[in-house]
Amino acid sequence: MTSPTTDRAHMTEIDPADLPTLISGHRSALVILTDRPGPEGGTSAGDLVYLRTVSGQIVAAGRVDRVDEFADLTSHDLRLLRETHGARTIGTGSVWSSKPDARFATVVWLKSVRPVVNASGVPAGLLAPTRHAWQSVAPAESPSSRAA
Repeated sequence: MTSPTTDRAHMTEIDPADLPTLISGHRSALVILTDRPGPEGGTSAGDLVYLRTVSGQIVAAGRVDRVDEFADLTSHDLRLLRETHGARTIGTGSVWSSKPDARFATVVWLKSVRPVVNASGVPAGLLAPTRHAWQSVAPAESPSSRAA
């Protein structure tokens, strides 16, 4: 059952090795580097983010604490961003080197990340296979129970 909510739901992929640091709160930021503003559909504090492995298994969910957006970046700006945010972001240095020409960066800070034991409450719109690193569904499609 779904019910209207002001919070959007999102899905992104993580390396399962990053899960313990997210749950402990030691690392809490997801970095999205793109050549255009993003992530598509917008992300706001309070939104729910599901985390899945590359194989498609949903392993955790957390709430967005805040979102920092950066535009018109240069390679120097990206280096500075990595220096200031790198210690709190998940992933290896490959996150930062994957898009050396990125002009936009979004840092999504998570809180209350918890394992997902039963994925039945995940909105259907997030379960379809996609090539996008970040998926979003409208509030009306979000589950009525707050998973995190």
